[in-house]
Amino acid sequence: RARTALRTALDHFDPAVRIDGRDTAALVGRGLARERLGDLDGAIASLSDAVTQTPDNVAFRLMRAQLLRRKGENARALTDLDRALELSRDDIDVLIERGTVQNAIGNRDQAITDCTRAITLGSANAGGYVCRGLARAGKGDLRAARDDLDQAVRLDGARSEAVVARGYVHYQLGALDAAIADLRRTLVLDPASPDAQRFLGVALIDKGDIEAGMKAFDEAIRAVPNDPWPHM
Repeated sequence: RARTALRTALDHFDPAVRIDGRDTAALVGRGLARERLGDLDGAIASLSDAVTQTPDNVAFRLMRAQLLRRKGENARALTDLDRALELSRDDIDVLIERGTVQNAIGNRDQAITDCTRAITLGSANAGGYVCRGLARAGKGDLRAARDDLDQAVRLDGARSEAVVARGYVHYQLGALDAAIADLRRTLVLDPASPDAQRFLGVALIDKGDIEAGMKAFDEAIRAVPNDPWPHM
């Protein structure tokens, strides 16, 4: 039913773009519909057309950067985010996204700088703490990472990315019970999360519960059948 609604939306946006290729609302709407349908390349193309029409629109550049990061095109994403921050230097969402991209390419210190600035500008934004926590974990500063992720969960307990990240940090710190609790909580928030299932399987096996660990791996395989990791 949801896919049918998205295809109906595309049937609305496509003619609007054909009539007026400068209609940024239609271009962005088409891009979002394509993204929801799994057409990442098509979504990026639509957002790129919108950016061409309004190159100084920070929101459009941020949306395109998020899609580019998901596709692994981090250099292009950074170009958009750098330009967005030139246009709006205190945009919290852009700072968090740039920190996320910097962390993805291994620039932990720059990621921490961006995320810390986002936290300074908006201390109630859980995303800044998730971003910085992940970067600190990447540097091996696990206790500081756990502190950040604790704060993210306090601010937004329904944010599954914060809970699963904290579970992974608990695991690295050797706190298996806390890790298992967070990973189970993640699966309540996001039942289809293969990352949570995989980490849960590892944690359960390390704790000695082989049967439950293998069951978690089986669930991960069912969620992403072509992912080789749980088979290894």
